Amino acid sequence: MGHQETPNIFTGCHALGKWNTPYDYVPWKAAGVVFVLFFGLSGVVHMIQFSWKRTWWCSVFTIGCLAPVFFTAGLYILLGRLIMVAGRESSYLSPKAYLWIFCVADLISLLMQAAGGGLASIESSARKSTALGSNLMLAGIVFQTASITIFVICAVDFVRRTSRRHLDLHRKSLNPMLYAMFFSLTCVYIRSIYRVVELAQGWSGFLITHQVYFVVLDGMMMVLAVGVFNFVHPGWLLSPKSEFAMPKKVSTVSLDRSPNVSYATNPAYPPTLNPAYQSPQYRLTPVRDN
Repeated sequence: MGHQETPNIFTGCHALGKWNTPYDYVPWKAAGVVFVLFFGLSGVVHMIQFSWKRTWWCSVFTIGCLAPVFFTAGLYILLGRLIMVAGRESSYLSPKAYLWIFCVADLISLLMQAAGGGLASIESSARKSTALGSNLMLAGIVFQTASITIFVICAVDFVRRTSRRHLDLHRKSLNPMLYAMFFSLTCVYIRSIYRVVELAQGWSGFLITHQVYFVVLDGMMMVLAVGVFNFVHPGWLLSPKSEFAMPKKVSTVSLDRSPNVSYATNPAYPPTLNPAYQSPQYRLTPVRDN
């Protein structure tokens, strides 16, 4: 219970023993070992998966096992890839805009948190109030949560647009990818809200001094967010160039020069009205109308 008169991060009940931490507990060794194993295994599997499928952009999931800020970049890229599959009309923003806007927002948040943490450490060493540094850290986390909230809204809007316009994402083969993305995003969002409340309560608050909340709402959320893509990996459904293997459904296109002839075409590509153009890309096959 020492140092109660000093307004710094070491204020409050300290864990007994040789551990000098600002928390009211000794970190669980078992939880640390389990998380290291989970993140390490997930990272190695991600590395094998993106190398095997040559989806190099999925390397951000491997890096995300080391730092969550890099993992969220993978979600931004994934939504952009899905937009490329469904078409530009499926989203208000372009795929590149998602990457630039939200990655820059994450970078700003990271710098704010780093600056706040450094300032709080300096103030604590000088036995001064850490309010300024703590508030800067909190502002960074709140800014990041607000950014993720906007991204969630954009992702929901993407699903709404694809549903309303009957675009090519609502097939059973791609549903697992959508579910995985929203599940992972939900886990990241829960973690962000937890960190806002945790730091808002202060260094001696209820959440920061009870380890179980950190294990469940921080560590476990990131394990689930990263691990779900080991089971539903984007490389299985999205090619390196974000082209999706569309099913060869049959549709007909009437030709002005041949009113009694129509052509079957893959709906994934725009039809042509020139019967002489027989590129394999369009897979045109003459069929007779009944």
